Amino acid sequence: MTDLDISQYKDEFIGEAREHLQVMNEALLNLEHEPGNIELLNRIFRAAHTLKGSSATLGFTKVSELTHKMENVLDEIRNHRLKVTPDLLDLIFESFDALETLVDDIDAGRESEIDVNGLIERLIRLTEEEGSTAKEEMPEGDGITEKGQRTVNAAVNEDPKLVKISVTLDEGCALKGVRAFMVLKKLKERGEVVETIPPMDAIENGAFERGFTVLLGLRDGQVDYSQLASEISGMNEIADVVVEEFEKEPVVPSQDQPKPVNKPPKKPVVENVQSVRVNIEKLDTLVNLVGELVISKIRLKDLEGAYELKELDETITTIDRLVTELRDEVMQMRMVPVRQVFNRFPRMVRDLARKKGKKIRFEMEGGDIELDRTVLDEIGEPLVHLLRNAVDHGIEAPDVRTSAGKNPEGTVRLVASREKSQVLIEVIDDGAGIDPAKIRESAVRKGLITREEADKLTDEEAQALIFMPGFSTAENVSDISGRGVGMDVVKTKIESLGGSIALESRVGEGTKIAMKLPLTMAIVQAMLVEVADQIFAIPINSVVEVMVVPRKEVHLIGKGEVTTLRGNVLPLIRMHDLMNLPHPESGELTVVVVERSSKQIGLVVDGIIGQQEVVIKTMGDLLKSVKGFAGATILGDGRVILILDIGSLI
Repeated sequence: MTDLDISQYKDEFIGEAREHLQVMNEALLNLEHEPGNIELLNRIFRAAHTLKGSSATLGFTKVSELTHKMENVLDEIRNHRLKVTPDLLDLIFESFDALETLVDDIDAGRESEIDVNGLIERLIRLTEEEGSTAKEEMPEGDGITEKGQRTVNAAVNEDPKLVKISVTLDEGCALKGVRAFMVLKKLKERGEVVETIPPMDAIENGAFERGFTVLLGLRDGQVDYSQLASEISGMNEIADVVVEEFEKEPVVPSQDQPKPVNKPPKKPVVENVQSVRVNIEKLDTLVNLVGELVISKIRLKDLEGAYELKELDETITTIDRLVTELRDEVMQMRMVPVRQVFNRFPRMVRDLARKKGKKIRFEMEGGDIELDRTVLDEIGEPLVHLLRNAVDHGIEAPDVRTSAGKNPEGTVRLVASREKSQVLIEVIDDGAGIDPAKIRESAVRKGLITREEADKLTDEEAQALIFMPGFSTAENVSDISGRGVGMDVVKTKIESLGGSIALESRVGEGTKIAMKLPLTMAIVQAMLVEVADQIFAIPINSVVEVMVVPRKEVHLIGKGEVTTLRGNVLPLIRMHDLMNLPHPESGELTVVVVERSSKQIGLVVDGIIGQQEVVIKTMGDLLKSVKGFAGATILGDGRVILILDIGSLI
């Protein structure tokens, strides 16, 4: 096959390969906890089998050879000739990592430096040591191998709707393997290729006469056989196609073949959602254009009051509705499930736990919760810090947990949930918790606070010191955590996204770190305030309330002003002083109470203009280093105003 031929299908191969690798990764992690789960083994086996076939057809030999050997090992496990052990899974995961690197190299168009031969030899040696190197006989004629029949039987148990598709190629077909690949690609749009006759190895190499048969598991319960046959017949170099229902033919097991450990549950029906891939840059451009349209809409509404025309009012109302709907649809296009980030963590936690000699069960919830892609792209590293800390510092060693009367296996949970216009992401562990006494000692030892300041701190305030730059209680620096960086980076990153972070911890019981994040950073609701004839915007998700405070209730403590709010001291910050603007004297103050990371302050302004939808624009290279502002926006009358960054003020 020429380079031109390969380039036509490479992008599709890369996308499908990564989907199969994701399926394998998730199932392998679950298999470690459920080694007898036949459904998981079948899922891994089918993903590896499909990846092997597509990679071999396109000439990606290293991928096909490695997946072939992995498939052999998986089949030995499935037939109870190999036992699932941590060491065996380490080798499979190592092979899996090599596959990911190989796919990345193919995508980048570079020659891979991965030594697959060493991995292949270890996989072969593993099966040989278990005495399972006997080769399976090829079927005579159009029969299915015993191994293939077991795959078919497993698929029938999960979903009995299988169809048999017999394809005959033209006599003059030169690249039979490529043509078969195109047929299989077409069929995968309708369902899952369960088995082929002859086996996939023969089809990949074009080692068949003119015909081959595909057993297809349908996604939808009903299908028009004649229509399916017509679709395949319409492809190039196809002579004949026959589609019929497949009837299960049981395999007679040998006398010493063990019975299955359990029957897999019925596979849930997967909705066949049609989608199209869009370049991210094009999507960002579309969002920017919609943002400009929103600004124009606001400007039109401002002009509406100047003219008393019924037709104009009706037109503006219609435009307002349509632009709002368009904005919502475009913003929804930017929303992606948090599982796209979450799915990278089970393997990371598993490997770190093995390295530290700890037993940890990792649980994830809320993977379907959606976030703006811009926000989601930025939370990966903060979550890495939190999870590594939970493994290294949070969960105790098994013997320590047993001595404390706890389950030797610790639990780390990553949970996402929706709270109004925000997403809450929590990292929770049932480990040792954060000892406030150790925090105080460490902070004093590092010179971050004085002994007197440490003694005045409550336990909650002491625990919050972990967010200070350079803070760490680790006695030894490791490659996992304990370098004095991490938690301050997490806090800074989350607040730069317009979010907040909070900590709860009980000694001996565990720790919960909760992050609140905005759904989107492109278009937000904001409160417009007036300060010395200038207008500023405050993100509405930071606003707690607005109140009027008589001057007599404002007190001076040190160099700062404070008031009381329901019995609590509320620090006041005059916006005039922040912006270096003159402020008038009056008998009462208008105060906007804002909150970030459970801390509240009162911003003193001249007046409240109202609430409005604003499009966040960047400050530009010259002003991006100016602290206190999250960006700028354009009002309906064309004025540019600044949007406050509440996190930098508190």
